[in-house]
Amino acid sequence: MCARACILWLLGASLTPCATDVTCPECRECVVRQLFRYGWGRHELGVDPPVIQAVLERFRDSQFRFKELMISLVSAYALGN
Repeated sequence: MCARACILWLLGASLTPCATDVTCPECRECVVRQLFRYGWGRHELGVDPPVIQAVLERFRDSQFRFKELMISLVSAYALGN
């Protein structure tokens, strides 16, 4: 439920508290992880956790701007992160 709720929240759906709470660390990580999986068409491999963590940090630093999250995901491997 968390993954679906987080993605729906990110897309602007009205949801219940945890799914709409950007301060929830689990929700933020879930959003990044699910978009990573969608973008790469697979689950994480052993080399992916540092990349996901770096993207999560950039997402947080951007004050949770979706555009910045997408740019970070797309450029993650191109930049060698």
